[in-house]
Amino acid sequence: MVCDALEYGEQSIILRKGGIHEGRTGFSFDHEKFVLFPTLFHEQAKHLKGQRSLTHPNKQDTEHQPGNRITIKCWAELKYVWNITCWETIEKLDPYHIWTLKTVRDRFEWSESAGSKPGIKMALLRTYKLKQPWHIQYQKKYGGCRSWLKLKGFEQKLCQSRTPVIDNQHHESTLEKLKEIAGSADAQRQS
Repeated sequence: MVCDALEYGEQSIILRKGGIHEGRTGFSFDHEKFVLFPTLFHEQAKHLKGQRSLTHPNKQDTEHQPGNRITIKCWAELKYVWNITCWETIEKLDPYHIWTLKTVRDRFEWSESAGSKPGIKMALLRTYKLKQPWHIQYQKKYGGCRSWLKLKGFEQKLCQSRTPVIDNQHHESTLEKLKEIAGSADAQRQS
């Protein structure tokens, strides 16, 4: 559902706490360009705000199965990253994502249960539509709570398409608003 929101320009940020596979070191943005792989691992409709949760009541809440056909429609370029440790800042970001505040709070406090201070990483992405959707077969190794997958052939797909989901003006406006909320000094430019 996050991939859908990014694809349709409903949001331009992602909030990441990290996956279990990343261990105590936590989450990091390992790549500046990446495809948006639609998973179902944490996509339960109960985690979504308002009407969105009602529009996906029958959405599959279980992981894809080996052999399922996965359609990748977009890729993203990492623009800015913030490490947010203040809950009040995260509350102000509510209009910029599709998650409920409870879901974001759980993710924010997850690092505390792992022995670190509460926090979450926020990234501003520039999302682009692929020239043609990319279909791949789901493999068991893609499953679980992980942030990064190694997919062969995606680099060529990225070079073929640079049609942004939102226009430059909207992107720049979002960036300025995020800097006002999360701090321009804390924003780390990525590309």
